[in-house]
Amino acid sequence: LGIIENMSWFTPSKHPDEKIFFFFGKGGGEKLSNTFSIPLLAQIPMNENICEICDTGRLNDLFNDAGVKTGFDNLLKGIVSNRGALVG
Repeated sequence: LGIIENMSWFTPSKHPDEKIFFFFGKGGGEKLSNTFSIPLLAQIPMNENICEICDTGRLNDLFNDAGVKTGFDNLLKGIVSNRGALVG
């Protein structure tokens, strides 16, 4: 069992070095993790292209966005590093 904080923040794909927008607040996944002692596996950002990419079946294109790629890389690392705790 682990927490994946989806839609953690938004940064426009065309301007990835600009401001990060936390539409739903900041740190909710971490607070939940600390409250229930469940590992926070990853924080996945919002991307304006995700719906189109998923609807057209071009899932590999998700990883062209550095923030999304980093989020999924961290998810895989979190699963691997917490696999004993995740099994039960």
